[in-house]
Amino acid sequence: MLSKSDTKRFFIRLGSFFSVAILAFSSCKMTAQSIRKGEHLERAIETPVEDFFVKRMKNKIKKTNFGNWDILFKDDSYVYFGFPLLRFFGESPIVEILYKTDKLKLEEKFPMYQKFDGIEKNNLCRKALVKENQVKNVYTHFLNCEAVLELNSISVTFTLVHQDKSTKDMRIKKSFKEFR
Repeated sequence: MLSKSDTKRFFIRLGSFFSVAILAFSSCKMTAQSIRKGEHLERAIETPVEDFFVKRMKNKIKKTNFGNWDILFKDDSYVYFGFPLLRFFGESPIVEILYKTDKLKLEEKFPMYQKFDGIEKNNLCRKALVKENQVKNVYTHFLNCEAVLELNSISVTFTLVHQDKSTKDMRIKKSFKEFR
């Protein structure tokens, strides 16, 4: 069992740790708002188009605008993106790591990068579920909705789950022209 003095020292250290952590977290000056104004771009880490695609496919419908991979700024050479997090003691969400990807390569390999993300990917899976249910009315939900970037198209694969727990694997391939 800890003595009173040990307990007091423990709580002082714990309080100091949290004070430093909160100060460090709240003092981050790289906010989504400042990046949208073109600030901090020199801090961006260059990443390939495939990494941009994978990160954007993780987006989900949220109640707030935070917690999704967001395009924060574009210039002639790069598209800058990050994962804005809600800040405890500030108005604008922070971005801990800012990424950039080559804009020309992005437009070549993934031309609808501004429109298609994880939310749209999941919408494709939902639409397929509804379509299958209009015909058979037996599928309850879908699992493992995944997207793969291919030459001039995107393939979305997923599994429909039947009421009796049996499954049906599905694949939807959409060309970039279909998204325009």
